[in-house]
Amino acid sequence: MNQESIPNNVPYDVDDTSVEDSEEQEHSKEEKRDRVKVRFEAFFEEISSPEERAKKMKGVLSAFFKYIDKSILSEEEIEVLNAKIESCKDITDKDDFVEIMLQVMEPVIQISINHKEKYEDAEARAMNDREGYCRINRLVSYEKSGSTIHIHNPVGETVKNKIGLYKDAMKKLAQIIHDDPDIEEVSATSYLVSKHPSLFTRIGFTVKDISKEVAEKHFEGQEGVKQAIMKRDDFLRRFLV
Repeated sequence: MNQESIPNNVPYDVDDTSVEDSEEQEHSKEEKRDRVKVRFEAFFEEISSPEERAKKMKGVLSAFFKYIDKSILSEEEIEVLNAKIESCKDITDKDDFVEIMLQVMEPVIQISINHKEKYEDAEARAMNDREGYCRINRLVSYEKSGSTIHIHNPVGETVKNKIGLYKDAMKKLAQIIHDDPDIEEVSATSYLVSKHPSLFTRIGFTVKDISKEVAEKHFEGQEGVKQAIMKRDDFLRRFLV
């Protein structure tokens, strides 16, 4: 999820038949709940209006509710959760707000542990909706800003064949760039570039550090963020079929 989104996703494999894994699952759940609680407390302090808090939280979660598999979170359950969020517009006490939002997040956290593949897929689609990104495939989305195409990578820890999906996306993106003469550069800026630079360098991107100004403006509090870039002609030469 983006920085306003909750929870912060760190899914784990869970085998319900194992006592050991069941204990790990509970530990994971508590860790996630603690992180979410801290973020809700900060969120309450940042936004003074109860109505605005409720509106913003509903906006953050509505896309996720839209895309999550209804066999694991039904429309009826979502309706109840939305009603809890709506009730926050009348809440002025921080502890009360945090408690209600933790109740809302309880099933979401559980889904992120027990059904992490479906959770990630719903969150990936929700991110595209919230940010206005165009989806190419499960692992790659993009947006156009001026003369640059910015690649975005939704959460994808459960995604298999990452290299294949990237190559597929690059070919499709090449056609988009070919049809738009205003595009001069392709860029991807994220922690993923730093964590898996070979995903980018092996298909022709140059990986570099981002400037201090960009880091402070767009990636405050995040360390190790890098940028992968490629010029238009180089991109088309490599990927246009």
